[in-house]
Amino acid sequence: MKGRVGRVLAEALPALALLGVGDFLAGLYLGSHSKTLAAVPGLLTLLPVIMGLRGNIFSIMSAKASTILHVEGLAGLKSSGMRKTVGSLLLSMSVLPLVSVLLAHLYYESVGQGTVDLEGVIFVVYSSAVVMFPIILLFLLAITIVGFRFGMDPDHYGIPLIMGFADVLAIVFMTHFATLGRLPLWSTLLLPLAMLIVSLLLGVKAQVLKAAMLAQVLAILLDLVAGVILEKNLEVISRHLGLLVVLPLVNSELGGIGGILASKYSTGLNLGFLEPRLAPTRSHIRYLSAAVILGALLFSLLSVLIAILGDVPLAAHLFLTALGTAISVVAWVLTHSITIFSYKHGLDPDLLSPPTITGTMDVLGTLMILFISLSC
Repeated sequence: MKGRVGRVLAEALPALALLGVGDFLAGLYLGSHSKTLAAVPGLLTLLPVIMGLRGNIFSIMSAKASTILHVEGLAGLKSSGMRKTVGSLLLSMSVLPLVSVLLAHLYYESVGQGTVDLEGVIFVVYSSAVVMFPIILLFLLAITIVGFRFGMDPDHYGIPLIMGFADVLAIVFMTHFATLGRLPLWSTLLLPLAMLIVSLLLGVKAQVLKAAMLAQVLAILLDLVAGVILEKNLEVISRHLGLLVVLPLVNSELGGIGGILASKYSTGLNLGFLEPRLAPTRSHIRYLSAAVILGALLFSLLSVLIAILGDVPLAAHLFLTALGTAISVVAWVLTHSITIFSYKHGLDPDLLSPPTITGTMDVLGTLMILFISLSC
């Protein structure tokens, strides 16, 4: 249960590899359907934010399910606490996409560039969310229960698998609904209203809702920052095709590493295997070692991928591996600080850590690719 480094690597690496495959497939699908999404002004620009939001919400659910499973066993997944957590996160999903769309609209209005088709974007976002939520919830419960029964630790694989699955589904369903005739705005808003009603029927924990909303709003702002950085420097990054193609993979893999660490830390704190001390102990250093090894392996593989995809200088390969490993260490520092701080102050690290860390990784990953593009 304490999770030696070898076990973390053995179970986390395949999950992170599947996350990369899922995001690569999502990117290929997006490339072949980009005109469909671009037909709804603002949707393509908002896509990383919306995908990040959904990945964050289900990452919270995965981390929470894993903690409950470790503490209460399989029976805990049927408890009122788990049901109310699902209800709380469904409630946040009914509100936060609208917040992100309106923030993007205000941004474009302020800079006077581009437009956002509010009716079209809101229709696509909420229609796909209504269909996706039960599918991903069932997938999450299935991989958590099956993996646990086979002696695996859901902390090691849950968040990466959920993120990859959610990314693929988001692209497919949003593309599908973008091809349909949109409904009037007033009728489209019935969809989040229906999600709100279902969440209230499931039950809502005020503490869960507050923490989740706070973390998600912060993650939205971080994803918007990453999007603005990418938008304003797209020409620079596009000089090297390989770097542009692997950017989503870089962000998702960094987010996956951070998510695994956040889930492990939260479970360890709740079970008493980790001390809630900011000064790192031997147990904390194990997770730092895992982060370094995962970062070095994954970004070495990504450096090979950019060599296949485009003519990228040798320095870019070295920078990608070195900086990717370094940012993995930053993910550990953030996880260590946020989870212990929240735990010591009576807050649930399962709710605060995953979205905050994945949002930060999106910004750092984008800045890393920009730095490599400028340096090479």
